[in-house]
Amino acid sequence: MVREFGSTIGPNGWGKRRQDDGRTPVGVYRIKVTFSTTPGNPGRMPWRRRLPTSTVTDEDGPLYNTWIEEPGRTDGDRPSMRWGFVVDYNHVRLRPGVGPAPVPDAGSGIFYHTSRPGHRWEPSEGCTRLEDPRDMRWLLGWLRPGAHPRVVQNL
Repeated sequence: MVREFGSTIGPNGWGKRRQDDGRTPVGVYRIKVTFSTTPGNPGRMPWRRRLPTSTVTDEDGPLYNTWIEEPGRTDGDRPSMRWGFVVDYNHVRLRPGVGPAPVPDAGSGIFYHTSRPGHRWEPSEGCTRLEDPRDMRWLLGWLRPGAHPRVVQNL
């Protein structure tokens, strides 16, 4: 073991079955992309800058489980989403129409991100939250693409 972090998951535990069930997925997943609100990549993994307009959609339709920039949106860079990574759950897409289609209503936008300031142990909606943003920044700097890192959840 290199390092240990405190974290929380969805309020209904493990075993995501559908959108908005309050559960965190079980399985082994690739890290699709890391993200931060900083102007540059804080590590070596594939990275994308998260903007105030950034979201991964949970609305039914062709953009389901796709990272998009939504005009008028302002919460994409909220404190809990300033550092993290997207878990490749349900064929998340980084661009509309690129890659296998996600299964409708199976769950979207599964991230590893940090807790909201002042809410360290609050459950997520289905993601995994690290309690301390410094731990996430360390993790993003430690990950190496050549190692093909995976997230193993409740196996």
